[in-house]
Amino acid sequence: MDEERKNKILIVDDEVRMCSSLKALLLKEDYIVETACSSREAMEIIPNGGFDLVITDIKMPGHNGIDILQRAKESDQHISVILMTGFASLESAKAAINKGAFDYLTKPLEFDDLLRSIKKGLASRRAEIEKHHLLNLLSSSNKLLEERVHQLNALYKSAGVISGTTNLDILLNQIINLVTGVVGAKSGSITLFDETGKFMKISAAIGLEEDIVKNTRIKIGEGVAGYVAAHRESVIIDNIAEDTRFNSEGRPRYETASAISTPMIHRENLLGVINLNNKEGQEKFTADDLHLLETFASHAAIAIVNAELFEENQIKLKELTILHRIATRLSSSKTESEVFLALFQGIKSIVEADFCYIFTLEDDNISLKITFAEDSNSEMSRALESIQLKLPDEVVNEDNINEKINWINGFFKELYHEKTGKQLEAVIVVPVSVESSLSGILAVGNYNEEPYLETKERLISIIASQTASLYERQRSVINGSKLLTMGKMVSELTHDLKKPLTNIRGTLQVLGTKWENDGAPREFLDSAMQEVDRLTYLVKEMLDFADPGRYKRTERDIIPMIERSLALLDVDIRKSNIQVIKDFTDNPPKILINETEVFETLINLILNAIESMPDGGKLEISIKRVKPENNPTPHLRIGISDEGCGIPREKLNHIFERYYTTKENGTGLGLALVERVLRSHDGNIYVESELNQGTTFYLDFPIN
Repeated sequence: MDEERKNKILIVDDEVRMCSSLKALLLKEDYIVETACSSREAMEIIPNGGFDLVITDIKMPGHNGIDILQRAKESDQHISVILMTGFASLESAKAAINKGAFDYLTKPLEFDDLLRSIKKGLASRRAEIEKHHLLNLLSSSNKLLEERVHQLNALYKSAGVISGTTNLDILLNQIINLVTGVVGAKSGSITLFDETGKFMKISAAIGLEEDIVKNTRIKIGEGVAGYVAAHRESVIIDNIAEDTRFNSEGRPRYETASAISTPMIHRENLLGVINLNNKEGQEKFTADDLHLLETFASHAAIAIVNAELFEENQIKLKELTILHRIATRLSSSKTESEVFLALFQGIKSIVEADFCYIFTLEDDNISLKITFAEDSNSEMSRALESIQLKLPDEVVNEDNINEKINWINGFFKELYHEKTGKQLEAVIVVPVSVESSLSGILAVGNYNEEPYLETKERLISIIASQTASLYERQRSVINGSKLLTMGKMVSELTHDLKKPLTNIRGTLQVLGTKWENDGAPREFLDSAMQEVDRLTYLVKEMLDFADPGRYKRTERDIIPMIERSLALLDVDIRKSNIQVIKDFTDNPPKILINETEVFETLINLILNAIESMPDGGKLEISIKRVKPENNPTPHLRIGISDEGCGIPREKLNHIFERYYTTKENGTGLGLALVERVLRSHDGNIYVESELNQGTTFYLDFPIN
């Protein structure tokens, strides 16, 4: 496949908005993108579309995602297909894998995860095409080189064997056994890069002592394998002791001084090196032997990449299986303890684990609270329960979550050593995140194991965060249902309250005309009237919040609305000696809004800013165009900044919560209403605040 040609991708989803969003995002990544908003349309265009990759929803009217997968594979056996679904299940995952799907993703999609999957899928397609091309090339070479037909047939069969092997360790041993047999060598080795990428280690060998295989570490440029890796070229050696290119010091002694070595390269990526020694009959290796080894190495490189891809898919399948099991448990879990117990049981199906702790930060951002604990060591469990965990100052002041992770990791090891005198090696500490926001810290470990593999740590981290996300979504659904019921109830109550309040107000007004100049009674009436007005306002605010109706929008210029808000609050602004600074130089376009709701939002936020500066200060209002991350739509951003008292960090995350307030007579609905107005306009609200420095609210409205 021509590497210069842009990859062509088909997106299939019966949700037009999903198709449009994914198309816009992928076009920015320089792909050619087509969409099909029905399964029928997709089935028609796939055969002649020339697509490299298909992204399709599983559940659609008419044909489902599995049907589209089969259609794509019938049209092009090398095409990569990624299935996505909002209703993940083990059955659909198995069906997808069995039918040849490259990946299986759950909605809502993380674009970075989708982009990585697309790149891997396209890489897999290129690998398959290249493998097919190489096999055809080898077949042609067999016909042209009659004198080598037997050797080439053996080589071809060997390639078939290794290409069908998916376990990497088994594959490497098959490769070295086959290549030594085909070329006629008594000993050989395959060296691959270690996790650091700086050294090569012997991953498979024949005819070498076990200590040599286990302890050999080769730097790039050192020895025969290091030279081949550094120069990415094959070598044939008649006498290694006399060859000035290599340092033979510390080299194992072989029966002969002749050797051949070749790099394994796949699409310009160096995977490792194959080395052969001790030619049968104590002969020297020939150029034909090297040519055979090079051909074999190219097949081996493809097989290794395929095995690695297969292992990645197996890991993903295992993730899906465990997540499905946990999700099933979550459906019947009503408490955090039940959820985290299901998580721990899922983790124990991956690794041997004796303990599991989940920590969350208290509001002071210093103390750690144990939210969940399971530990087979009662002494450790009692010790943790009796200790008040507090992060040291240098960790608290560090925004990097890795500092907190490292501290907890070290804390566990030190506590275990203090209690038992033994070293704790197998412990994994990972963040538990929900939508990129830190939810907690998970610590899992085993008292009798070697350190866990890095892949296990990654898998546990994914499962922990996915479990938290599943739990949050389930809880959101339940809370949403409760809020809907509460909203209806509040709406009915507030409607019922309006009439008696109106009657009371009217009665007070009648009495006021009779006691217009009667001292104490008049003072009592004025006070009662103020309280009735305050109750009327509270009822209106609650009714506005509970109103589930949609907002009617029209195109409006935002600047006159801001000027009107400032004019309305001019008395308060001058009374508090506040300087207003306006930055409207960006010539903002009109935006589609509900004028009444947005005007009330501006009044609410400007009034909050004024109240935060009773002794004066600067109130700055700015307007500019912005391009939010991961959003193709440009937005108009309104910034409202003050130099007031600021909002404490521990309260910043709560200000948009319903009924949360720091004001003595507040309802806690003001900022909740502001956020609701922004969301109803498909916009967003952000806040930045420093204690005793000031606060800035940013209102982002989409530009149509």
